[in-house]
Amino acid sequence: MEYKDLYALEEDLHTEFKLAKTKVPLDFYETYFAFANTDGGDIYLGIEEEHEKVKGLPGIANWPIYQKEILDTIDYGKIKIIGADRKSYKTDGHEKAHILFRRVKKK
Repeated sequence: MEYKDLYALEEDLHTEFKLAKTKVPLDFYETYFAFANTDGGDIYLGIEEEHEKVKGLPGIANWPIYQKEILDTIDYGKIKIIGADRKSYKTDGHEKAHILFRRVKKK
């Protein structure tokens, strides 16, 4: 998927957008575990949404810090999350801003 393709995404039962301007939002974890305990889903950090559609792609500048926080918070040994993928998309005009994508698979 290319950067421009992100605008075609919509939130639904298996797709969630989080703005995540300055840190990983607390409701990220609620969504993560809800997806893990149901049919799974995709979470995108750095996407601004309105009425379940992509409004903007401000991205996040320090995605490695976000990634570390997520991994430090989620204890794989205790909760046995099966699989998670990360992709980053360079956003227009922001060399260091990325969209952080997490795929959560059903336990």
